[in-house]
Amino acid sequence: MLVSEFEDILIEQKKFFESIKDFTWRRVDFESYFSNDFITTITGVRRSGKSYLLLQFKNKIENKTTKRGAYVNFEDDRFSSFSVN
Repeated sequence: MLVSEFEDILIEQKKFFESIKDFTWRRVDFESYFSNDFITTITGVRRSGKSYLLLQFKNKIENKTTKRGAYVNFEDDRFSSFSVN
């Protein structure tokens, strides 16, 4: 996979996630995650809202700090030929 193809997929995914306005916001104490340096793992059954929770978390980080985040869906079929080479 060429770098330009990878970039095109990331740009398309970013536009898709930025276009989502109508989803259920979860009540989460994000402050507890900002106040430590631990890694947090989000697990759950399929289609339980993990991706949208990550999107909400990303938005909170960007609104609270100057840090920028990105969400990449590696289950996208276009990444099937992706390799580290």
